[in-house]
Amino acid sequence: MKTRVPIGLLALLFVSLAARMQGADFDFYERLTSLVDTNRFGPDLTNTTLSLAKLKQNGEIAGVKLGSSMSAAVQKWGKPRSFISSCGGGPVLSFGHGALGFRGDKVVRMSISPNTIPGLCFENGLTPTNTPAQFARTLGVPAPDPEHWLLTLESDTTTMELQWMHFATGGRQLGFLNLELHEPRQANSR
Repeated sequence: MKTRVPIGLLALLFVSLAARMQGADFDFYERLTSLVDTNRFGPDLTNTTLSLAKLKQNGEIAGVKLGSSMSAAVQKWGKPRSFISSCGGGPVLSFGHGALGFRGDKVVRMSISPNTIPGLCFENGLTPTNTPAQFARTLGVPAPDPEHWLLTLESDTTTMELQWMHFATGGRQLGFLNLELHEPRQANSR
């Protein structure tokens, strides 16, 4: 004896499964979009003056310090425009003018793009259009070779890197300011 399944019952089963799958996709999309804000460019640094010496010493940009928790960082900088689940040992939250890199729940890297932030200045009137030599003079370090487009400064816990890039409009400009947390150096114990 053959059992017949009415076509109407199969159609009802198919429609309910399809609706459930669409609901799951929609739920995933809603949860994903609640994590990002595509109209956010990061911390408001427009017309701000940043102290390079303080950046290097304190490891802080716009209220977020190296070592801060992810929730504290998002509270200060807002939701990111996008994120990468794993890059350089942990997630990266990307903003229009910068990014925060994490190891576990701790901020270990921060980056901003000074040339994209209107009115951003540094001490002594420096702007992203100043040369590496002018930045070196302000920081009290030897000027790099004119061909070098990178300044790296280290403190006990922080590495600050300033990197210049050449743009078709505007020429050489400070493209990246990076801060990275490194473990304190331990003295040799002998």
